Amino acid sequence: MTATPIRELRPLLERLFAELSLTEIGEIYCDYGGREFWQHRREVVLELGIAWAEALVSRLEPSGRSFYVGAGVAELAAMITEARALGSRLSVVNLRERECVELNRALRVVGVAEEEILVEARDASELAVEREYDHLGLVSVLDDPELYPEVSDLTYGRMPPALLDLEAFAIERGKIHALVDAVLGGLSLPGLVTTSFEEVPWIMNWAGRAQVQVDADDVSLETAVVGDSIGFMRLHA
Repeated sequence: MTATPIRELRPLLERLFAELSLTEIGEIYCDYGGREFWQHRREVVLELGIAWAEALVSRLEPSGRSFYVGAGVAELAAMITEARALGSRLSVVNLRERECVELNRALRVVGVAEEEILVEARDASELAVEREYDHLGLVSVLDDPELYPEVSDLTYGRMPPALLDLEAFAIERGKIHALVDAVLGGLSLPGLVTTSFEEVPWIMNWAGRAQVQVDADDVSLETAVVGDSIGFMRLHA
C-alpha cells in the first residue's frame, strides 16, 4: 500500500469522528452526561489527536511496528496516521470490549480495514509476547481508576497517604509492574514510547531494573479526554 500524506487523512478522520456514536462512547467514558461531553469535546479530541499524529510521524521510521495498549478514541488519529502515512503495522488492545466493538464498527464504516487497525479485547501482557514492535503507546493506562483505584487516587492526589489501603495498593503495584515488564520487555531497542507524564516513573523504574537508557523528549502534548499530558521517551541499550 502506498503511503498517504498526512494532510490527506483529515477528511477520513473527520468522517470517523462523525461516525462514532456519541451515546455509546458517552456511556463508556462518563458516568453521566456522556453524550453532552462528547458533543462539546469531539472536535477538540480530533484536533489534539492530529497534533499527536504529526508528532509521531516526525519521530518514527516508515514501515515500523507499533503496539497500542488501552487505546481508545484519543488514539484514533495517531493510529490511522501510522497505518496510512507511515505504513506501520499495528497491534491494538483495549480491555473494554464494548469500546472495542464501537471503535471497530466505526473504522470499518469509513473504510479502515482490519488488516490496518483491529482493536482487540485482549490482555496486553498476553499479546506482548507474541509480537515485535519498535513503538509502544502507553497513555493513561497505569493510572486507570477502574483498574488501579488506589494507585490512581494516590497519583492524582485524590487520597492522602494516611488513608491509603496498603494491601490493595501493593496488589495493584504488582499488577502494574507485571504489565510494564511485559510490554516494555517486548519493545525492540532502540524504541520509542509514547506515554503520559504520570506513567513516567513506572517506565523509569523498569529501565533501571533492565539497565536500559532513556532519553526523554522535551516536547509535551495535551490530551483532551482525560487531561493527561503526553510525551515521548526513546529507549536504547
